[in-house]
Amino acid sequence: MKRNVSVLVTGAAGFGGSHLVEHLLEQGEHVVALDHPQARPEHLAAVRDRIEYLSCDLAGGDAEAIRADFGGREFTAVYHLAGLASVRRSFGEMRRTLEVNALATLNLLGALLRQGTPPRLLLVGSAEQYGIGPEGGGAGLNEDAAQQPVSPYALSK
Repeated sequence: MKRNVSVLVTGAAGFGGSHLVEHLLEQGEHVVALDHPQARPEHLAAVRDRIEYLSCDLAGGDAEAIRADFGGREFTAVYHLAGLASVRRSFGEMRRTLEVNALATLNLLGALLRQGTPPRLLLVGSAEQYGIGPEGGGAGLNEDAAQQPVSPYALSK
């Protein structure tokens, strides 16, 4: 029998994550919002009493430690938005950007594979992965387009 079945949003205190949390709550989901211990969850203030909030460093531990942080919760879906998101800072902190974003994802996947039935996972990327767009802009991006990252941040996604 499944215990505490929920939807997990990593990077929940960020701009995009907080809007996703609000949307999922409107859809009737039980949301577990996860963010780094140094995150400032002001964006979640309006919904704080309707979510479970977990403080966890996905890149700082390993899959077993993260699974323990989940406290027996099983997730039916995971929206992974966590990571270092500054393109500009990624040039000065290349190694850290690549390590944090890649390790957070790897550790999260390892933790999720340890639950009974692995959840559906949405790994949120960035338009930065596709590099500089077509001349004149406005054409939009196609997800099937070749990825041509031009920053450490884009590469980490």
